[in-house]
Amino acid sequence: MLKAALAVLLVLLAPQLLADNSVTILDGVFSKAQVQRGKSAYTRNCSGCHSGNLQGEGIEPPLIGELFIDAWREDKLFSLYDFMQTRMPKEGRNSIPGSLAPQQYLDILSYMLDSNGFPAGTQELTQEQLAVTQFVGTGGPTPLPPGAMVRWVGCLQVNDKNYQITQASGPTRVRVIDETDSREVAQSHAAAAGTGAIALTNVQQLQPADQIKMLTGKRVQAKGVLNLDNGRSSLQVLSLVGTQQECSAGAG
Repeated sequence: MLKAALAVLLVLLAPQLLADNSVTILDGVFSKAQVQRGKSAYTRNCSGCHSGNLQGEGIEPPLIGELFIDAWREDKLFSLYDFMQTRMPKEGRNSIPGSLAPQQYLDILSYMLDSNGFPAGTQELTQEQLAVTQFVGTGGPTPLPPGAMVRWVGCLQVNDKNYQITQASGPTRVRVIDETDSREVAQSHAAAAGTGAIALTNVQQLQPADQIKMLTGKRVQAKGVLNLDNGRSSLQVLSLVGTQQECSAGAG
């Protein structure tokens, strides 16, 4: 059943999975007219919590500056849009999460990008662009910071109780690390083998020994927190599932 479900999902996801990944928010993916509409919508719906200058107030985080960019960079723009569309504005006396029109969320997002110094273009940001546009810093793509929540896909190897993923593609930024769903597993199933490798921690605490043995030598999806110790990266694993695939020859 799982293999059949994966096959169906892969067909549905094919256009997105094969999309050009070279587009970033440095390429002018929104228009100045959209920014002006977004500024008006932001003032009406967001400034009460995040302030008129996007700096945040009290427990509400800033929507401008290095901390904001660090939280969302090296991820598809859809992740930020989805967070806004499903959780904002916060529920209150006159507001309900998800209550704005999709176009308003796109316009507010454009205003936020413009306020952070990203360039406008001639075309408006559309929902179709969100899944294929990478959020990067103003200087372009850079390595993910320690503490980022990520997904790695590759071959699980065990050597004297030391766990690692080889032939790895990743890391891919994620927003939920302690669980997964069939859509995400389908994306991992479709990921091409890479040349990366990363050490895994917390595997024995997360999975029973017999399950680890069943996954060893197979392709897996590992999600967790990216750590950096003395220049060596590792992943504190909080979710580990198989992708229903054997490792390619020479894994390890």
